[in-house]
Amino acid sequence: MKVKVDNKKLMAYFICILMVLSVAGFIGVGGGLNGSGATGASVSENTDSYNGYQFYNSGYSWQLIFDGRYIPFTYHPEELKEISFDLDINHILLAGKIYVIDDAADSIESAEQITFLQGLIYELRKVGQDACIKEEGCGDVPIVSCDTITAGILLQSGIEQKAYIKDACVVLEGKDLDELTQLSDRLSYTMLGVMT
Repeated sequence: MKVKVDNKKLMAYFICILMVLSVAGFIGVGGGLNGSGATGASVSENTDSYNGYQFYNSGYSWQLIFDGRYIPFTYHPEELKEISFDLDINHILLAGKIYVIDDAADSIESAEQITFLQGLIYELRKVGQDACIKEEGCGDVPIVSCDTITAGILLQSGIEQKAYIKDACVVLEGKDLDELTQLSDRLSYTMLGVMT
């Protein structure tokens, strides 16, 4: 007598066993509900707070927990306290559209910071627009000037690290990508209310 094998049931059993083993493996490596990662380190060991905001250190970035979402930063606010940032940025916060203007392309690869600032502008429920100061090497984005727009963030290379207001723009100036990253993080923390 030949036994008939039901292929559908066999496949269903196989998938169920695979799922159970996957969950057991996930919990066994430390990624379960107890808040520990693959290294066995507790999530609470990788968290910090600053000015009432919670941060999670993922190993390669600081994740700000903001309105239930994680926003990645390169620097923790403690690392940026020494950067002078006594700027009135209300025009940026009140604007519906914020231009992120690249003038650092000649000497600094700032695409990562432009993307970061665009993401932050989106988190603030604003419209972000890439732009350039000059047409040369700009590509297919608008050419704008700080005196013709209502709000902008201008990234440019310079001989020292500084942030200042120029017409409708907050200018972030640095001699290298690291300095622009610090200024971008510092401005972003200010825009979110984490730092003053």
